[in-house]
Amino acid sequence: MNPIIERDILHVTQVMRASLCQCEQTLDVDYWRRRLTVLLDLDSLTESQRYSVEGLLHEIDEFEQETHSTHAAALPLAG
Repeated sequence: MNPIIERDILHVTQVMRASLCQCEQTLDVDYWRRRLTVLLDLDSLTESQRYSVEGLLHEIDEFEQETHSTHAAALPLAG
């Protein structure tokens, strides 16, 4: 297991979650998706690391779905 990759996954996990929880996101979802995709493309990932990165990508997908649902519910109905 590469400790540098492990630290990067841990860092992304901590900072991404904190960033997504903020009302005003300093780093957007696309940034985090790119960071995770770069990690996922590494040949040296262990199965556990790959599972962690895929889980974080899933968290981003859920966040986007919740955000879009919240924004859609807040929009006035045309009529």
